[in-house]
Amino acid sequence: MDTKKIINFLKKLNANNTREWFNDNRKEYDEVKKYHADLINEFIKHIAKFDNSVVGLTAKECIFRINRDIRFSNDKTPYKTNFGAYIIEGGRKNWKCGYYVHLENNNSLIAGGLHIPQSDWLLKARMAISDRGDELMTLINKPNYKKIFGHFGGDKLKSAPRDFDINDKYIELIKLKSFDIFYNYKNEIVYDVDNFINDAITKFKILKPVNDFFNEALK
Repeated sequence: MDTKKIINFLKKLNANNTREWFNDNRKEYDEVKKYHADLINEFIKHIAKFDNSVVGLTAKECIFRINRDIRFSNDKTPYKTNFGAYIIEGGRKNWKCGYYVHLENNNSLIAGGLHIPQSDWLLKARMAISDRGDELMTLINKPNYKKIFGHFGGDKLKSAPRDFDINDKYIELIKLKSFDIFYNYKNEIVYDVDNFINDAITKFKILKPVNDFFNEALK
């Protein structure tokens, strides 16, 4: 699991994002792709110890393709300059709350929460906040959580969404359109694989109760 080689490959890809360069460097890509899969399998093994819903999951089910979908984009570069994996029951196609691991040159991160949910899921999340906002506030105000993750990321409406009272106690949370939880890492931390995994797992454990809150709302 040589994460330094992964990041170095992504650096070079960022500077040479063409199919010709990628094909010429396919051997290196295949090498770092295996390192990445090994890393994600290690994450799965650790996460399974506190979230048994991912038991039996494999890296292949979680890792996103490196090819970009350029059909509707003005940016025609063919490849992503990151390696991403979503560790959740059923793998990357399940968009409920799970554990995201993102490797990118000086922009690596881990994430959780409810990311840009579809409209019916967003409504359910907002209803849960209106009904049980005190429970969510208790979770996100815990000292460890607050220190590490702070506030939710995500766009926000300027006014109350339809069918919600502007005077709702939790209206500022209800206005959110995405409930993103993330923590960034610099390269030096990612290069120290054991330290990176242990630190990320500690943080995933801290955000899990918030994941559970939203996943319960989506049932």
